[in-house]
Amino acid sequence: MNKKELVEAMAAKTGSIGAAADHAVNALLEIISDRLKKKIRLRYPALERSKYGIVPHVLAVIPRLVRN
Repeated sequence: MNKKELVEAMAAKTGSIGAAADHAVNALLEIISDRLKKKIRLRYPALERSKYGIVPHVLAVIPRLVRN
């Protein structure tokens, strides 16, 4: 899933318009990126229990998404 697809999914899930979803996704990605830069551990149990989870190489992509 790329950022555009994530924004579209956020808009569909929340019933918001594209611009609001884009701002929400940007804020979320910036928060995650800031925590990773500070080496603060991220925990989200729902993803930890999923078969995909969040793994370090996936989290490494987040700063690039924030810039796009």
